[in-house]
Amino acid sequence: MNESLAAAVEAVRLAAVVTRQVQSRPGGSMRQDKADGSPVTVADFAAQAVIAMSLQCSLGPVALLGEEHVDALRGRDNTALRQDVIGAVQCVLPEVTEDDVLEAIEASSHEGTASQYWTVDPIDGTRGYVEQAQYCIALARIDEGRPTVGVLGCPNMGHTAPPDVIDPAGSLLAATDRGGAWLLEWGAGNHSATRGRCRVEASDPAELLGSVDRNGTTDRLVHQALEHFDGAFQLRQLDSQCKYAAIAIGLADGYLRIPRRATFAEKIWDLAAGDLIAREAGATMTDLHGRPLDFSHGESLSANFGVICAPPSTHARLIEAVRTCPATSGTNRSIRR
Repeated sequence: MNESLAAAVEAVRLAAVVTRQVQSRPGGSMRQDKADGSPVTVADFAAQAVIAMSLQCSLGPVALLGEEHVDALRGRDNTALRQDVIGAVQCVLPEVTEDDVLEAIEASSHEGTASQYWTVDPIDGTRGYVEQAQYCIALARIDEGRPTVGVLGCPNMGHTAPPDVIDPAGSLLAATDRGGAWLLEWGAGNHSATRGRCRVEASDPAELLGSVDRNGTTDRLVHQALEHFDGAFQLRQLDSQCKYAAIAIGLADGYLRIPRRATFAEKIWDLAAGDLIAREAGATMTDLHGRPLDFSHGESLSANFGVICAPPSTHARLIEAVRTCPATSGTNRSIRR
């Protein structure tokens, strides 16, 4: 295991310990809402701080682009949240101070334009985390606009049960560019690994994944597209990049994401680790037009729209389903360049 991958695995492992400990406390995973309406918890901030400090300890100074911003913790009005975050970090890094934690989160604000940098989603699927469902910790290194190191920690998704079933054994996956995807042990210093391989032939019916859609719009678009899918299917909704981990392990046949707004652009921290791990396990990962995901435009994937992830044969069928579905054809024409 190379130095960067080992550092990333250790950072995600520590962050998973934090998220589990916070979740086990009464009210520990209680959400707040950010200005854009998306949820955030103590564990989001704490996990991001832990990852930033762990990477720096292992690799020295690194450029890191994280989802959370330190402004939400500063000021008298945020004292209680700030203290909870510091306490959560100290569960795994007992010597750190308040200044250490705030500086680590503040340093996770790279703009995503360097030739090499890291990107982290400390809790991808915060709503799933709050609801005791699926979530993951996602960390990736970007080199010249493409992911080259990726780690997904999925504390509630096991190796054998359907991916929407809660399994506290969890899954820890890692990949490097052209180095394969691997299922690792959680224990510190224990890096025994199993090669990740997606399904070659789809199940009958095909077991497909969709995003958890709490307002129903995206879900309707996906169902309308899958009516044109050549074959029967079962659709499971799943929060976070656990979807890509499930495909890499072989627990599902594919994933289709159709954003409800034609101008929507994904964030790189929501896709970078999952993109690399799924591809290295043998899946094809593109947008709805079949284009590879382009991570060279800062924090947003503004050159792509939507996601299709599946083994090659199933991917081709999903591309055709989207292409021939009237409900999605107009959306596809609106993709930004």
